[in-house]
Amino acid sequence: MNWIFYAVTAGIATNVFHVISRKTLKGSGDSTAYAWWFEFIRILLFIPFLLIDFHLIYSQSAFISLLLLGITEVVSIYLLMRVHQLTEVSLSSIVSVLRLVWTPLLAFFLIAERLTTIEYLGIAVITLGIFVVASPRRIKTDKSLWILILFSGISAIIGVLMKQASAFASPPVVMIAMAIPSVVILPLLMKNQSARIIKLGKDFLVTNVFVGLLNVVSTYLFLLAIQIGTTSVVISVYQGMILTSVFTGIVFLQERKDVGKKLAGLAITLCGVLLLTLYS
Repeated sequence: MNWIFYAVTAGIATNVFHVISRKTLKGSGDSTAYAWWFEFIRILLFIPFLLIDFHLIYSQSAFISLLLLGITEVVSIYLLMRVHQLTEVSLSSIVSVLRLVWTPLLAFFLIAERLTTIEYLGIAVITLGIFVVASPRRIKTDKSLWILILFSGISAIIGVLMKQASAFASPPVVMIAMAIPSVVILPLLMKNQSARIIKLGKDFLVTNVFVGLLNVVSTYLFLLAIQIGTTSVVISVYQGMILTSVFTGIVFLQERKDVGKKLAGLAITLCGVLLLTLYS
């Protein structure tokens, strides 16, 4: 049952990354510079893996696939770091599960893939769980929640694009190609970019390297878990590790507002995750 260990560890690593990023960026942190460092270190950490796992099909389709992935990642990582700057991690972790809702909906609208009754039920349950922690009225008026919902949609697209890109390239190639456009484009969105990047690097270099390592660990362990176990079950276990972010945010980051709603929303949302991943 090694896949359980891989899935649980990958999920915990991902959620520890979210907690650390929230702690680093909370309030007035420089989210764009932080995103740049994350992508830059991701490139550096994945380069050695090219020595043992390099594969790339040289074709126009491969180039377009990797380019689309990279451009979409620019938007995704920018939004993610803005989320960590503006939103409690114990809340954002729950709402971000919407990415599981967007995937079947995108398949339905883009390729007319029919949804099963269980998938409809899972979508409804996840939506209910999110409404418990963030009421429709709050969603209408809270800018940070709109950013979070947009990020969840973009991350669902990222998942689809990564799957397409993996047909043309090995994981290290995909991860590096995904990060390069962010390293090039994000500084163009910043004023005094050199000073901001250097300052954040000096202040949080160890943090940046650590979260980069967490990303490498979570990516490879998740891929190993999918290779060994049943994909739907692996995803369910992996997503279930949002428990880590929610409880760590509440206990260690003192995110005590609406604790009852967060725990209730977490329980309902995890039920929706089970329906979408295990029984659909």
